[in-house]
Amino acid sequence: MSVTGVASSILSILNGSQRQQSPTQLIQSEFQQLGLDLQSGNLAQAKSDFNTLAKNLPSVSQNSGIPANVAAATTNTNPVAQAFAQLGQDLQSGNLSAAQQDFTTIREDSTQQLNVSPV
Repeated sequence: MSVTGVASSILSILNGSQRQQSPTQLIQSEFQQLGLDLQSGNLAQAKSDFNTLAKNLPSVSQNSGIPANVAAATTNTNPVAQAFAQLGQDLQSGNLSAAQQDFTTIREDSTQQLNVSPV
């Protein structure tokens, strides 16, 4: 599945539009936990949260793993996909402050995309 599909999945999950599905609740909860762990500075747990989140995303779970998808996302023009890719890279390199900023960017960009109504 395309990186745009990953971004769409993230947006719909953050929006809560799939609440009735147990896997989606898991993803939403993991995303919130990732934010809490980043905020508290727990880099090891944030990495674990990110890996769990990436594995549980419906559009990613059919592929071999997140690294290839994250690398591919950097060429996408979707800001949420780019921030998600950057978050994975910053967590992998151990850059906590950059990962915190990436998480904030994901939340802000997804909120902006959800608030844009079609003309």
